Amino acid sequence: MSIITNAIRTSARFGIAAALSAGLASTALAGGSYKPPSHDDCPPGTVCDIKLFHEDFDGYNYFPDERPNNDWTNLGRAKISEGADNNWYAGRFFKETDWYGNENDNINEQVAVQKYGGADNWTPVGRAEGGNAMIFKVDTTGYSDVQLSFEWRTFNTNHYSDKLAVSFTTLDLSGYFGSGMTNDFYDDFGSNSDVQDWLDDNWVTETFGPDSDFKDEIIDLPSNSGTVWVAFWAQSEYKEFAKFDNINVTGCEIPPPTTIIPEPATLSVLSLGSLALLRRRRRNA
Repeated sequence: MSIITNAIRTSARFGIAAALSAGLASTALAGGSYKPPSHDDCPPGTVCDIKLFHEDFDGYNYFPDERPNNDWTNLGRAKISEGADNNWYAGRFFKETDWYGNENDNINEQVAVQKYGGADNWTPVGRAEGGNAMIFKVDTTGYSDVQLSFEWRTFNTNHYSDKLAVSFTTLDLSGYFGSGMTNDFYDDFGSNSDVQDWLDDNWVTETFGPDSDFKDEIIDLPSNSGTVWVAFWAQSEYKEFAKFDNINVTGCEIPPPTTIIPEPATLSVLSLGSLALLRRRRRNA
């Protein structure tokens, strides 16, 4: 694992992003069984647990690639045309190499949908490798208590510092991605340390793992903040993997401002009062 990638900080120093997500929380669910997030304190008249984003990759049925050996995959970002519920983006955050000096510069070989997640998950899952990310965006306008829930595990990791990283930002990233919906942030910024500074100042990052069994997590996302971009990426060396599945974003609908309508009895009193005032003015005239 590179020194720069290993140095990613999930402490309080998140710069701009900290103000966007005060009270960031990540909660592992006990027992290992998935439960959707719920909002027990939903205000009266508010509709909660509205699903803003969902992905389980279960529509995939074609896995022509084998990477690594015996792991059948469909390389590249997840696409609706191939079975995903959404068209995902892909990007490289950090330059990483394996023991032989091979570099992780081919983004569409470093992200994939894998046929089986393993560890009792025998359905397709998303996967990212060594500093590369699968990324989606979600519109949070008009919603409070926005939460991201997902399942994850790591695979073929050799160090305790090899983890799944989940990062989010309210920056407008649309200008980074062309028609191929991929971008090399390492090339944009020129070094791992410059990418690190950009992430620290503009993103919030949570890390998980390593763990060979699937776990469930919930993260609070910024509420009513327009488009939020979320990246699932591997904080690891080249050819070390993070897997993710059953991704949901939910929120509570913010009700429109209430208009106070006077009761009929109140209207009658107001009308009589106005009429009396009008008569008094006429007498004085």
